[in-house]
Amino acid sequence: MLIGIGWPLMVNSIKRGMKGTFGMVRTRVVPNDKAHHGWDLYAPNGTKCYSIADGEVVSVRYSQSYGNVIEIKTDLIFNGTNIYARYAHLSSALNGIQRGVRVTKGQQIGLTGSTGESASSMTGIHVHLHFEVTKRLDTRQGEAGLDDRYDPLLIYGVLPLGNEIIDMDID
Repeated sequence: MLIGIGWPLMVNSIKRGMKGTFGMVRTRVVPNDKAHHGWDLYAPNGTKCYSIADGEVVSVRYSQSYGNVIEIKTDLIFNGTNIYARYAHLSSALNGIQRGVRVTKGQQIGLTGSTGESASSMTGIHVHLHFEVTKRLDTRQGEAGLDDRYDPLLIYGVLPLGNEIIDMDID
């Protein structure tokens, strides 16, 4: 686990998928199949989301696929460069969370929701926070495939599949 990193939710768990969802190919209309870029952490709508590290908010925006998104350039270094955290399908960002704002590890930044492509399918075990760890800010959303993303398992050293990981540093 990367020293100094926190979790995006107080209770982190993947309830669907066999391998944690990162890199799994989601079948769409061929040839548009694409690998999944992050973890889908189970989170009922309205679940609080937290900054995984100290850093700067670099984007608060809406996208067709990701819905409401918050992106943070963290102060954490992995493989010689800062890592970015992307939170997607949010219902909203917390008041005051906007581009250029500094955040601290464990600070609440928003609430989960059902926005973007997942809006019609998020019920039961499928409600989730889509969470990514990236090498750079990439607003092209997947055109680079997995090349600009890290498997969160590399960063966290543990896969919250079939179990719950509780971040005890979050109040």
